Formats: sequence, structure tokens, C-alpha cells
Amino acid sequence: MKHLLKLPLCALAFAMTANTGFAQSSATGLKDAYKDYFSIGVAVNMQNITNPEQIAIIKKDFNSITAENDMKPQPTEPAYGQFNWENADKIANFCRSNGIKLRGHCLMWHAQIGKWMYQDEKGNLVSKEKLFQNMKHHITAIMERYKDVVYAWDVVNEAISDGGRPVMGQKPSPYRNSPLYQIAGDEFIKKAFIYAREADPNVLLFYNDYNAADPQKRDRIYNMVKSMKEEGVPIDGIGRCRCRPDEILYNSEAHPYHRAGHSRQRGNGRTSQLQPRGRRHQSDSKTASGGPIHTSLQDSPQT
Repeated sequence: MKHLLKLPLCALAFAMTANTGFAQSSATGLKDAYKDYFSIGVAVNMQNITNPEQIAIIKKDFNSITAENDMKPQPTEPAYGQFNWENADKIANFCRSNGIKLRGHCLMWHAQIGKWMYQDEKGNLVSKEKLFQNMKHHITAIMERYKDVVYAWDVVNEAISDGGRPVMGQKPSPYRNSPLYQIAGDEFIKKAFIYAREADPNVLLFYNDYNAADPQKRDRIYNMVKSMKEEGVPIDGIGRCRCRPDEILYNSEAHPYHRAGHSRQRGNGRTSQLQPRGRRHQSDSKTASGGPIHTSLQDSPQT
């Protein structure tokens, strides 16, 4: 286990030390060493919270937890009204028992989501009204269940396109052409945030995506969030998945979005490995659109 954690933890500590000038002693956990700078989070699965050695590492080094997969739509509600809370409950109870904050991930995603959300019994896409009904049903149920322990939710995950070539002189859509988008366009994103805010007026609500260091995708994300916030959509911040050292460099650039990132860590094939995540305190500063800044500092080894 020590071997598995060595690379990401050292990389994370190096990145933070380079920015803060503060060194961690071997006897001090990461969360305590950097308590004046940012909270430290980790993505977990069932093995992480049942293995004594890994539990000890979590309790020593981390003060924020994200469920790697167990709070996503498909695992929690594989069919309409058929909830499976077992694993999500275990993670939430672990956080409650140990006084660790929990970040919810995620409410709406085109992957790991039951087809009942967007298809009828014949396999056809449902109407926009039915989609919104299904979305509100799921979002309300899971948010109310974990309202006491979740401090932030990744509401919509990876809805922005990675880009494409123009078709017949038309610019490609900035959005991923998922079934959710095919049914409702970008309105499904707006509705997800509206339903989430109705379910919990106090929790922080994030749009979350990957490859946010790519300038073109970065701008698509920023422009979407800025536009929606101007319409009154309750988006509190932007999440960045899988930040690496080459992505961290973008934080110092001039574009306002470069200072607007945070997220839990994505899986990398080693599902039992703890994956560290750094998060700036919400009060540090604001994004150009007025939301809190959460910055990810992860560096995970690839296998």
C-alpha cells in the first residue's frame, strides 16, 4: 500500500511545497501540514474504507472525501425508484464517524447512468418533460439522503465536447452530443442545477469536467458557465478532473478560468489506490463569474 501511495503523495506534496514554501514533516499528515493553505481530499471506494492500513492513511492525511463511483446515477438508482444506497451509505457513514467532509459526485452524467433516465420501454428517447421529471426525481432523492454530510456536489459532469471539425461551414457544438443533450439541449444542464438548489439551498454546486487545461475546451467550459450564471442558473464553481503538473501551470495564466478549478480524482485503473486531491479554501478568492475557486493538484501514476 505504501508503494501504491508513494508517487501521487510525493507529487502532491512537491507541488504544494513549491507553491507555499511549507515542508511537511514525516509525522504530520498532509491535511494538518497544509491546513492554512487548502484542504486535502481523496477519492475512495469500498476497499479504501474497510482496509485498516488505508483507513489510517485517510484519517491522517485527508479532510475531504469523494466517492469514486458509488454515488453516481447508475450505482445509486439502476432502475426508476429502485435505489441501491449500500455503498454510498457506507462512505457517508465513514465520513460522519470520522468527522470528514464529503463531496458528492455526481448527479448527472452521460456515462454510468441508467437508461431509464432518457429512454422509454421501447428504447426511444423520452420527451424533454419526462427527462426533467426523471432528473428531478433522482437529484432530489440522493441529495436529501446525504444533505447532512455533503458540502458540495458535482451536479453535471463532462457535458462539454472535446471539440470537432466544422460541418458544412458550421462550428461544432460546444456540447457533448449525449442522449441528455439530444433531448433537451443545454437546458438539461440548467435544470439539473435548479433542481439541486431546490433540494439543498446551502450546498455548493459545481460543473465538473476534464481536459480543462486545453485552451479551447477551457474556454467552452468558461463561456457556458458564465452565460448560465448570467441567466441566474445557480452554479457556484467549476471542477477540474485529473489535474497534472502540466495543467497546474495554467493556474498562473491571465485567463480568468485558469483560476477556477477543482474536482475529485478520476479512476486510473488501480481501483484500490487512494488518489489525493488538493482543494483551496472556498474563501480564498472568486472566479470571474463570482464563484468560489477550488483547485485540484492531483498527479496519479498511470498503469
